[in-house]
Amino acid sequence: MTCSPEGSPVVDWSSGAPVNLRYGDVYHSASGALPQAWHVFMTGCGLPKAWEGARIWNVLETGFGLGLNFLALREASRLDPRAPDRLRFVSVEAHPVDADDIRRAGGLNGAAIAASASELADRWPRPLRQDICLDFDGGRVQLQVLVGDAGDRIRDLLADGFEADSIFLDGFSPDRNPAMWSRQALAAVAACARPGSRLATWTVAREVRTALDDLGFSLQRCEGLPPKRHCLQGVYGQPRSRGASQATAPRESS
Repeated sequence: MTCSPEGSPVVDWSSGAPVNLRYGDVYHSASGALPQAWHVFMTGCGLPKAWEGARIWNVLETGFGLGLNFLALREASRLDPRAPDRLRFVSVEAHPVDADDIRRAGGLNGAAIAASASELADRWPRPLRQDICLDFDGGRVQLQVLVGDAGDRIRDLLADGFEADSIFLDGFSPDRNPAMWSRQALAAVAACARPGSRLATWTVAREVRTALDDLGFSLQRCEGLPPKRHCLQGVYGQPRSRGASQATAPRESS
């Protein structure tokens, strides 16, 4: 069991898989964190192909967890000559893990991810109580972790004019962490989207699908990563609840 620097338990590794003790839920699929990052989130948002020709690319994530989605995306950008000049990854996390958990999780996913995780862990505050903004790869990749409630912190992003090109919904299960999947939180997510923004998540819960559909996402259930049968992909279009004049115009890609 790993504890925060303040002494409160955060992650239990005793079963071999990381379990968050607050929610009693695992951090990733039994198939592995890196396969989940690629199958559910990267492929679900059409990456890396989707960013071809873009000068900047903004990713919004709900639930930073152990950081594997960020580490996978960073590695993909390093290997792809078509990667944008600036990749900004913004993630919201109410209960940040300890640096040792990031290092341990990364170490289970190959040499490249392990090295990247170790670099992140070395720069991760102990404990992480406030927002952080870290640059990697000469400033080409930027990570922001916003600490607090998902809906509240995403609304803070809106005040700064943030628009997401890709959206990763990766909180713990809706029945264990309902606040992250509430209609209010998802409405804040949708407000950060622009027409054409793509969304991906591992859950196909009916209430999540209904809310996302009402908020303007055209959804498709796709083959899941075992043991899950399905995952969810979406493209942002026109919300049912507001007029076209209120939609955000697309950003220029170059």
